[in-house]
Amino acid sequence: LLLVDGLLSVAVLVTEDTRVLVGGYSLRAHYAVVALGALSTIFSLAGLIGMHDNHSSWVRIFAHFAVFRVLAVCLLITFDVLALRDCEPLAAFGGGLTSLSGNGYNAALEMVALTRTCGPTRFWYLTWGFLDVASSAYGAYTTYRWCHAIERGPAYHITLDETQPLRLYTGYMYPPSKPEPPA
Repeated sequence: LLLVDGLLSVAVLVTEDTRVLVGGYSLRAHYAVVALGALSTIFSLAGLIGMHDNHSSWVRIFAHFAVFRVLAVCLLITFDVLALRDCEPLAAFGGGLTSLSGNGYNAALEMVALTRTCGPTRFWYLTWGFLDVASSAYGAYTTYRWCHAIERGPAYHITLDETQPLRLYTGYMYPPSKPEPPA
């Protein structure tokens, strides 16, 4: 899930189509979303390799990143909701006024204002954001549990239900016992 989200976040550099899924409506958050997406891609691949090799330390590092990512996404959602709050006034003027604030031109917010979809965009962004945070938090918890199971438990249990040790055939005959001396 984080691998796909990371790839979608990096795709924001060339297309605005995935913006509602990954965020970045505020100018402060735009490049943070791309950086977080690139890190998500790298850590997700490292976690997959670690899981394939049963290398719990790599997977644990991914789990630590997942927790950091949950906190970062919550912060990004806060910035974006504050930016989307200014969408309706922009829509009233037909867009084109974000550069007048002195912070630069905000193409993502302008597109939402020009299409007059401020309310639905805000709703879907918050819905996807909540689902992202909830599933990422659950995924981090599950990843920590996997690491604990790999580190603390054996890979598999073998039980033979035997009360006596098994006698193994080695192909060699045991040497005969020494004869007792004549009495």
